[in-house]
Amino acid sequence: MGNHPRRSINHQSTCTHKATKRGLSQLTASLSEELKEAGVHAVGIHQLSPGMVLTDLLLDGASPVARRFFNVLAEEPEVVAADLAPKIR
Repeated sequence: MGNHPRRSINHQSTCTHKATKRGLSQLTASLSEELKEAGVHAVGIHQLSPGMVLTDLLLDGASPVARRFFNVLAEEPEVVAADLAPKIR
């Protein structure tokens, strides 16, 4: 592991989140291609990545400073849904 400084025990890694998002991108592309090859056109495959959404999960355990940051950058779920839903066929 070398002489790299260790991360704080309280630091949460983003590796799982990033790997999952990439995996979902690949799954979306693969499913879309398989349906196309099978001649299925009545089923749409969509991947939605709206960015930061102000949810209980996001706010759980967040410091007051982080909450202020989230309030500036994140959107309410209803706002995100109103924007994304019409874009899905």
